[in-house]
Amino acid sequence: MKNNKLLLKFLGYMILGIIIILLGAFIIYSVFNTNYRFSDEENIYNEDNSKTYVGTKTVVEYNTRYKKVNINSKEDATALILKHSEKQKSKKECNNIEIKNIESELEQAYQIPAVNLCELDIKTANYLNNLIKYVYTNYPNIKGYMTNLTLSNVPIEESDYIASFVPSFTFATSNSKTSFPFVIKTSMLLNSKYYLDEKVLNNVVNNSAGSGYFVPNATGYSIIAHEVGHFLSFVAFLKNQNITENMYISNEDFKKYYEILNEYDKGTFAKKILEEAYQEYIKANNIIGNYKFDDFRKMISSYSVVNDSKGNPIYDETIA
Repeated sequence: MKNNKLLLKFLGYMILGIIIILLGAFIIYSVFNTNYRFSDEENIYNEDNSKTYVGTKTVVEYNTRYKKVNINSKEDATALILKHSEKQKSKKECNNIEIKNIESELEQAYQIPAVNLCELDIKTANYLNNLIKYVYTNYPNIKGYMTNLTLSNVPIEESDYIASFVPSFTFATSNSKTSFPFVIKTSMLLNSKYYLDEKVLNNVVNNSAGSGYFVPNATGYSIIAHEVGHFLSFVAFLKNQNITENMYISNEDFKKYYEILNEYDKGTFAKKILEEAYQEYIKANNIIGNYKFDDFRKMISSYSVVNDSKGNPIYDETIA
């Protein structure tokens, strides 16, 4: 009898250990993956404020994480995202009525729970509003998949970006024994270093466009549209996988969601889309001869054929 109790106790610890390992793997994947699309920053600062920034900085805290929160439904998850967003809007630096109106319009019209543009200039905010309106009007089924549209700060120690689409960021974990359910944010980020300093933004974009790395005549607005392209590709992938929920992840949904993210990162779906487009392009233009798939991708720019750190093609960049 005593041995049976010890065995059961041992098995219990072993199961708990497996859960902790899986949980850790998920958080590492969704937060610290350095892939071109994923965020690896967290709003945790040393007491000596050693995390430094270069350039202009927003007061918006986009990457805070909550732990041991009472989450029992998708409504709870949405409410937590809203609460954090409203906390950012209440800061004294975020008092521009025109920006607040644009934030409100984007949130209400397109079911984006949290839009935090705060110090963004009106011209760029209006462009963003019109772009989102255009995309959501032409693709109405994408509503409900993006949770955050926000300015961000990128520490000098981290990989720089002008703008970024982040499919999965672990925003909150529950106060349950297993930490489930999770609240996941799907975000589009505008780096304050660039979007709060027009001169810096124009310099880097013009240089990249002039060298052929970006498309000709690219602007700071083009970068935003590019990231929206990533978002569209991601939603298309989720729908292809019959995934309708990407914010409230329960214990039962965790394994499938984790596998889905891994599959998305492989780029198989993006490659399939491009191969179909490639065949259609050849057919429409009556192309005969040795016109390769990569030649088709290279038509856009050098950036459309970038590789990851392992030398693998990033097909989703071509789509965006």
